[in-house]
Amino acid sequence: MKNPFPDCEIYTMPQHLEDGTANPEWLEIRKGVLTASTLGAWILDTKGGVVATNARESAICKLIAETTGAWEPRQFETDAMKRGTELEPEAVSLFEKVTGKTVTQVGFCRSIHGLFGCSPDGLIYEDNGGFEGKVPLPSTHIKYRRAGVLPDEYRMQVEMSMAVTGADHWWFQAYNPGLVPLRVRVERSAYTESLKSALIEFSEQLEVALTEEFDAWTAAKEKGEI
Repeated sequence: MKNPFPDCEIYTMPQHLEDGTANPEWLEIRKGVLTASTLGAWILDTKGGVVATNARESAICKLIAETTGAWEPRQFETDAMKRGTELEPEAVSLFEKVTGKTVTQVGFCRSIHGLFGCSPDGLIYEDNGGFEGKVPLPSTHIKYRRAGVLPDEYRMQVEMSMAVTGADHWWFQAYNPGLVPLRVRVERSAYTESLKSALIEFSEQLEVALTEEFDAWTAAKEKGEI
C-alpha cells in the first residue's frame, strides 16, 4: 500500500505507558526536534521583529539543550492533562463511530525535510488525514462548541501536523462526556504551505546553531575547559 504520508518518518511507539506517564522512548525521539509545544506565531514572522527574534533564539537554545543530555526538569502533568489521557480512547472511539473513519495511533511523526515533527493523536490512512482530540474543561468545551470553529489556540498545532506529515486535511475534536462534541475538518491551505516553508527555514538555522555549539564544545574540551 502506498504511504499517504511520505513527508515524514512515522514512529509507532506509544506516547504513554500503562500507568499514564510519558514513554521515555517517545521523549527521546523528540529531543532536538521542533514540535508544537515549542512552536509559536514567531515562526511566520518574516520581518525580524525583536519579539519574534528573541522567541526564535529561545527555541533554538531549548532544542540544543535537549540534545546535550544535560539535566532537565520533570515534565509536569496537570489533573486536566491526566483526564485527557484517560478519556482519549473513549473520545477516539466515538469519533470513529460517528465518522466511519479509522484512527491509527502513532507515537511521533518526524519530517524528512528538517528537524521538526509532531505527535498526532492519530492518522487516518484511508484518506490522507489526521486527528487531534482535546478534552477541555466543560466551560471551555461549551465555548468551543458555541463558536463552531477550530479554536485559535490549536490552529498552529493542527496546521503543523499537516505541514509535517503532508496530510490533505486534519480533524479536530473537542470531547467531554455528557456534552455535545465539536468536530471540525481543517483543509490543507496556503497557510499550511507557508508554515512548512518557515519550518524548513528554522530547521536550517537550528542545524547551523547545533554545529556552532558542537564546535564550541570541542574547542573548550581541547583547552581543558570542560
